[in-house]
Amino acid sequence: MRASIVLGLGFGDEGKGATVNSLVTKSQKNGEMSIVVRFSGGNQAGHTVMHDGVKHIHSSFGSGTLQNQETFYTEHCVIDPMAMRTEQMVLESKEIYPMPVMAHPLAMITTPFDVMHNRSNMDYMKHGTCGMG
Repeated sequence: MRASIVLGLGFGDEGKGATVNSLVTKSQKNGEMSIVVRFSGGNQAGHTVMHDGVKHIHSSFGSGTLQNQETFYTEHCVIDPMAMRTEQMVLESKEIYPMPVMAHPLAMITTPFDVMHNRSNMDYMKHGTCGMG
């Protein structure tokens, strides 16, 4: 089994989504099994992928979703079920039906209450929150 790891330098817009999509394509051409692992962060990320004429910005699903690849969240991720459902509906409107997402049992779940609490504290905390939970 071979693993490919895609990391950015923390600046964003580095092409991580397109790179993962390319690695999935290569894996499929070689007849290999693959899974996309999100090891940290949450749905505030946006990984843009163009595959077979379909463009999608992946926030809750891994960047191999357009190629029917599974996504696994590690315990260092934050999952927002509401955002995931919204993204699933966007994918389905493009006739993409994502595989079920798998998650480590200790992956954190954020709720609308977490988002509301986070946003209500933005004025006095001043720590650069994106307000998503």
